[in-house]
Amino acid sequence: RFINEISLVLRNIKISYPNYKEFNLCYEDWKNIVEPLKNDESKDSSLKVKSVVSRLSRLLTSVIDYYNNHYDAKGKYFGKECNCDDFAVEMFSEELIRGSIFFALSMLLKKIEPIIRKNAKLGEWLIISRGNNKIITGKLLQVPKLHDVQFTKYSEPTIIISENVSGDEEIPVNCKCLVIAKSDNYPDVLAHVSVRARNLNVPFAVCFNEQKSDEILKLLGKNIEVKIQNQEFVFNVSKGVKKEEKKEEDDTEQKKIKVVDSGKEYKSIFVELEEFDKKCVGAKSNNTKKILGKVPGCDWLKYPESFAVPFNVHEYFLSLKENQNIKEEIDEYIEKIGKGTKAELIRNLLEKCKELTKTIKFVENSETLKLKNRLLKFGIKESEFKEAFNAIKSVWASKFNERVYIATSKVGITLYDIKMSVLCQKIIPAEFAYVIHTKNPMNNDENEVFAEVVSGMGETLVGAYEGQSFSFAYNKKNNSYEIKSYPNKSISLKNSGYIFRSDSNTEDLEGFSGAGLFDSVPMIKDSEVEMLYHNNKLFNDKKFVENLIQSIGKLGIGVEKMYGIPQDIEGVYYNNNFYIES
Repeated sequence: RFINEISLVLRNIKISYPNYKEFNLCYEDWKNIVEPLKNDESKDSSLKVKSVVSRLSRLLTSVIDYYNNHYDAKGKYFGKECNCDDFAVEMFSEELIRGSIFFALSMLLKKIEPIIRKNAKLGEWLIISRGNNKIITGKLLQVPKLHDVQFTKYSEPTIIISENVSGDEEIPVNCKCLVIAKSDNYPDVLAHVSVRARNLNVPFAVCFNEQKSDEILKLLGKNIEVKIQNQEFVFNVSKGVKKEEKKEEDDTEQKKIKVVDSGKEYKSIFVELEEFDKKCVGAKSNNTKKILGKVPGCDWLKYPESFAVPFNVHEYFLSLKENQNIKEEIDEYIEKIGKGTKAELIRNLLEKCKELTKTIKFVENSETLKLKNRLLKFGIKESEFKEAFNAIKSVWASKFNERVYIATSKVGITLYDIKMSVLCQKIIPAEFAYVIHTKNPMNNDENEVFAEVVSGMGETLVGAYEGQSFSFAYNKKNNSYEIKSYPNKSISLKNSGYIFRSDSNTEDLEGFSGAGLFDSVPMIKDSEVEMLYHNNKLFNDKKFVENLIQSIGKLGIGVEKMYGIPQDIEGVYYNNNFYIES
């Protein structure tokens, strides 16, 4: 019944707003995915319906933002001039929304959501990080956006409730638990903030039950306990923390980390794949060398052509007299950052360092020409060399990312400690990109591979791109699998040519993972493709999906066997072939 009613409302919106592109795409998927499944209550069909419903819910959020941004200030101005009651002024934008057809759609989606979740066996919570499965105690605080408080150092253990977590934020200091409530827009399990939460043993979950969210919010300002029971978070008012529990909690703080010794001297301006080692390139490059053609049971795997710009080349370019002024200015800003205490000041200084790094001049001499000639040999045209060097500089500049500073300063790593190498690769023009955890981060099960897949390039998966991916858990013992979600990203990214991947000396260190902190930059900017899913293989080609899942599962198992411990793996699928990129 609800599907029929929503179909009618969607048709009315299409007639009223014919040029609303994102809505028209959702409408096409609704007609071709949801309506044919309206009498099918199976788990798989419900997951497909859920993907379209979630995209529509995300779209409605953008509509609300539009109304607030365009009418709220005007309403307050006219309300004040007309001496309207305060409550009427405050309700103006909300009442405009309530009077629109979008409000009718939101009410119907709200009613169908619990039915879909029940049929899809999704539960009322999505646990992204389980932490260490211990009871967490802290003061409950609500923030509109996690981004606004990522610089904050809370003076006491804090449990954060937020409506907006984009995926590229850092976990604030002394945040012991993170929950997204009253929002259907949440980051992928493999997004940066998700990975950081798991690295820090911070429980992180999404609550889909509005009533439970309201009950949690009633505890704001109180000291509470959070524990994970089965597949949900349980909140209770704290009875106090014993001394031994306080000590144990202090022990969970991140310890100081020693970075990989990359030396201080410039040795060579590029290194070939067979020359990679820990002193000249980061873990990403070294892993590429280690697995090349050696993954057990996966002789069908392919690898992109690669070489690297090693550590200290960034510093070498800054040492040239033509770049001396840039170096002096960056050094001055780094010194101020080290003494800074205000988030806005630090943020501005980091941005200045990034922009200055991008202005480094390519000075031609006997050494720098070696790099230029290697790039030309790689296939880059003379006319494209400037774009290639700009991309390399952008990778170097990413050492000044805000999230890099927050994450590394927590563990005693300074900006001077960070050295950047750059893994140069030919882009495989991906049909699909995947990221694999060989230990399922959802439940810490070492017998399961967990993977997420998106159409096009992988940046929509690991970056701050709204929507969910195609995901599944794969059993290592019997090769069975369970699909967890179907994709609903609004865009995919396409590209070809060359990409320059960040590979710092702070990545994959014991007790600290720097992966995802830095930027990888394609020579030519990715092009965005607006997504329709009813004609996507992940929705309509069962044989393809079966082969994709089995291949990714076996790939994960093979890589883990090589290393002997759980691994994270990135790769792409293109032209019937699977590639590992890092």
